Amino acid sequence: MIPPYKTSILDQLRAKTASVSIKAALWTILGFGSGKVIQLVSNIILTRILFPEAFGLMVIVNVVLIGLAMLSDIGLKPAIIQHPRGHEDTFLNTAWTVQIIRGFILFLVACSLAWPLAILYEQPVLTAMICACATTTIAKGFCSIAMATAERDMALKRVTLIELSAQMLTMCITIGLALSMQSVWSLVLGNIITAFVTCVLSHLFLTPHKHKILWHTQSWQEMKSFGRWIMASTLFTFVGGHGIKAIEATFITLEDVAFLQIATTMALSIRELISALRSKVLFPKLSRIQRETPTLFTPVFQKLSSKLLLAALIGYGLLALLSMHIINLLYDERYFVSHQYLTLYAIGGLMAVIASMYSDALLSKGLSKESFYITASNAFLQVISVFIGFNIAGIIGMVSGSIFASTGTYILAIILASKHNILLIKTDIAYIVCVIIIAWLAITINFPQALIH
Repeated sequence: MIPPYKTSILDQLRAKTASVSIKAALWTILGFGSGKVIQLVSNIILTRILFPEAFGLMVIVNVVLIGLAMLSDIGLKPAIIQHPRGHEDTFLNTAWTVQIIRGFILFLVACSLAWPLAILYEQPVLTAMICACATTTIAKGFCSIAMATAERDMALKRVTLIELSAQMLTMCITIGLALSMQSVWSLVLGNIITAFVTCVLSHLFLTPHKHKILWHTQSWQEMKSFGRWIMASTLFTFVGGHGIKAIEATFITLEDVAFLQIATTMALSIRELISALRSKVLFPKLSRIQRETPTLFTPVFQKLSSKLLLAALIGYGLLALLSMHIINLLYDERYFVSHQYLTLYAIGGLMAVIASMYSDALLSKGLSKESFYITASNAFLQVISVFIGFNIAGIIGMVSGSIFASTGTYILAIILASKHNILLIKTDIAYIVCVIIIAWLAITINFPQALIH
């Protein structure tokens, strides 16, 4: 029997962490929702000013930069959030130094790849576009390390306001440039402005931290030990996510890339919201529970995952069922075909969410290798499904492959979760039944010709 005073302490801890989690979740949702509204308004306006190929070119540029960033991600932010010494100045300044060095390396690598990629995609303008956008990696390297400590403490108000301010300013400037330039370079300049404004604001408005260049070998070794599997995971995350876009772009025209990007952007709006809640609420809270009261890990994981899965069902479900109406409302007739792609991406997203949450739970326990296994299997299955799907049914088959890849990944996730006693079998069964119902209804509505044949 637990003594009364210990029960009281546990109750107080639960109440405190619940309050912090609720505030963090509300700021995450507010920031994400407002940010997506800004992005959507900007996207709608810009598609009426610029030509579709401009967005196709930016997809390639973003794939290159995001890919390099992910390939070199050694898990600095997760290390700060999860590590017991994640609040110490020595640890934080070492992380900031590594972050700066990484930014310059990424800039040089991106510039060296620009010309070969321009030849590969037969788009000479890509050379200058990639070099220009690569300057954002330097700006991100100098961002305040307090961005990470704020997420560790789940104090997200100022971080959210900084991100929204940068996005709003960027939208206004990008639209103004697009009207005056009528060129893809307005999108390039918009990306650059966002990165530099965010960097400046992070130093001006976050909790002060005395940044200085510092190399502490022990801190670096601890980061590297924790982050080596995260680095491998981000490599495979890129391959299975943004890397797929690069592969798809070799199969199809730039116009088709733009149509896929419209659908992808819509589906990613839900995925990114769930991902934001996972990274800013689920992972920090589970990491804190693992450090302080590990006996509460499974019940807390059960409670948080149920809420996140419900959010996924609502978000992805609405996208899948209403995709035709959404595309018709927001875009002109050139983009109509995107609604079927959106339906399939939404169904695939539903299956991807559940495996991702098990990956986060394992990572918060310090099991970065097991988390890597889930990410790597997803990447492998996603790549295979693109080739097989495209050869069987063209673009529709290529997009449909994400559903089967996510399902295969989930099977591995439940095996690993069961091994470490965090499997939520009842929650999983209820969720999957709902996914099946939504998928059947969405395909019935948006693919009537498939039912006829």
